[in-house]
This record gives sequence, C-alpha cells and structure tokens, in this order.
Amino acid sequence: FQIDSSTPSPLIAQWGKSFTAEYNVILSYAGIETGLKVVNTGSEPLDFTMAFHNYFAVSDIANTFVFGLEACSFKDRLQGDAESVSKEDDGSGMILSKETDSIFMNTVEELAIFDSGTLKVYKIKKTPNLPDCTLWNPFGSKGADPGWRSFICLEPAAVASPVQLAPGEEWYGAQLLGVE
Repeated sequence: FQIDSSTPSPLIAQWGKSFTAEYNVILSYAGIETGLKVVNTGSEPLDFTMAFHNYFAVSDIANTFVFGLEACSFKDRLQGDAESVSKEDDGSGMILSKETDSIFMNTVEELAIFDSGTLKVYKIKKTPNLPDCTLWNPFGSKGADPGWRSFICLEPAAVASPVQLAPGEEWYGAQLLGVE
C-alpha cells in the first residue's frame, strides 16, 4: 500500500509536504512483518512521527504481563506527558492495573507479552530506528471499548522525537510479530 503527497486527501493537503509512504506486510514462518518506508520527495526537510498500532487479544488484562519496558523513561499521556521511569527488571514483567496510555522511550528491540490465561507469548522484534513503544489499555474508563479486558496495545514507535528527513532521504521502520 502506498500513498504520496499527490494522493487526494484533505489531511495530506493540509500537511503541505512532499513525500511517499509505503506500508508493506510480509507473512512468513516466523510471523507477520509490517514495515513503513517514508521518502522525502520535496525540497524542504520533512519530519513525522509514527507507531504500529498493534492490538493483541488476551484472555484477560489481569492475566497479562509485558516485558521489555523495565527501567525505561516514559511519558504518561494521561498526566499531561509527565515523565517517570518504570520499575527495574525483577523478572515478573509489567502488569496493567489501571487505565494506561504511555510512551516508553529508548526501549529494547525485543518486547514480549505473556498471557498466563492461555500460556501464549506474543513477541515483537522492532528495528533500531523505532526507539519508542506505546502501551495502552482504557481499563474500563468512561466511554471505553466494552472489550477492554480482552486486549492490550503494545506499539513500536518513533514518537518521542520526530523522525527528520532531509530532501531525498528515506527512512524504514519495521516490526516482526510472532506468537508461541
């Protein structure tokens, strides 16, 4: 799938920059790989942010443990981007116990979600130029998706600092999703 700055869209027209963006999906024995390539086709610098918006089905959010975000700085989107540092790694993973919408910065390249209700492990391998990861679940907040107990979002991203491309430069970010 590809779009560029000539694609008819009010949003693209409003942005006012020249670019191409190509999203690809590859299915293999290792899992599903998704990638995004952005090329600055204009004569001015181009900056953007992006995230792969992964929704993982879980048996119950209370049975779900996230690994790979330990000891990372993060911004709490629900507290006006207040910065904090997640707990050190003690091997138990991170458990969500309330509404969560956070951007973790400088995360490791391999992340995991363990669902103790199904004994499934979801694995995410991301390219180094996706330094961030968002973690989200509405946890039953007012107006939340009624299925909030059965999913978690863990999203490799480049959002804390925009990607900056000089004219003619290209950028590629990808993730490989697997389940065991």
